[in-house]
Amino acid sequence: MIGAAAVDQTTDQTTRYYQFSDGRLREVTITGSVSMPEPEGAVGLSAEEYQAALGVIQAERETARAAREAAEQAEVQAVYLALAAILPDAVARRLSGYAPPTDPVPDPGGVIDLD
Repeated sequence: MIGAAAVDQTTDQTTRYYQFSDGRLREVTITGSVSMPEPEGAVGLSAEEYQAALGVIQAERETARAAREAAEQAEVQAVYLALAAILPDAVARRLSGYAPPTDPVPDPGGVIDLD
């Protein structure tokens, strides 16, 4: 992303946004009239570009987290199924930590049947 570093001057603070070639982001807030050189290897971003890049990173992290959770749940379920083949269901669940997904309660859509 290429752009001029945004300067957000509220009170006596200046905020600058940067992105490094490896994708890392940096937000730097300077108080007063202190000057700071642009970090080496960084490209200045506008506040909007910074927020967009941050949104991409957050979405990638959420996708990775969801994938980890799904893999962990699949492993717990596999252990449960192996145990359930030789043990009573309640024991297999307790030993594996498996809790089958529950069906959500259907939303009646705000309709109340009084009959």
